Amino acid sequence: RLCHDAGLRIGVYNFSGAFIWELFFKEMPQAKDWVLLDEHGQPRTYGKAMYRYFWNRNHPDAQAFYHGLVSFSIQDIQTDLVHLDNYDLGPGTDKNSVQRFRDYLRTHFSQDQIKQMGISELDTVQPPVTGPADTMLHRVWLDFSAQSLADSYADITRYARSLRKDMLMECNPGGPGNV
Repeated sequence: RLCHDAGLRIGVYNFSGAFIWELFFKEMPQAKDWVLLDEHGQPRTYGKAMYRYFWNRNHPDAQAFYHGLVSFSIQDIQTDLVHLDNYDLGPGTDKNSVQRFRDYLRTHFSQDQIKQMGISELDTVQPPVTGPADTMLHRVWLDFSAQSLADSYADITRYARSLRKDMLMECNPGGPGNV
């Protein structure tokens, strides 16, 4: 209020890449399902900070939690801007990401196209999260990853602007990450 009274705008920095999980899991045990997993099924960590895991931006429960953070910023703090930092890792190999990828393949490609990608059984396909994009399946994964990031950012922006129409939203993107 003091800033606004003085004619200043307010911005909230929201590190959107990782939570401090060991404390957060005690508060919300279901958040273990939100952790973004790498190709070995291990949590994607923030650099050398092995205790900071990235979260799956497209997990419905994680999105709802993040809506709460944005709501707090807008309604309680009265921020004019929300900055989402490190918005650069798309889906991984967690259950939610894998199912979303399979659904993406199912809805965007014909059975013949799916077979041409080397997939015999769609319900067993795993995302090719690492290596060069030298196959059609891997290029489709990259497209899916980029679209997933864009979808999650659009979702959170729509939500923020449903609370306040002149809300400024920004992020620090870097693409779908190290895939």
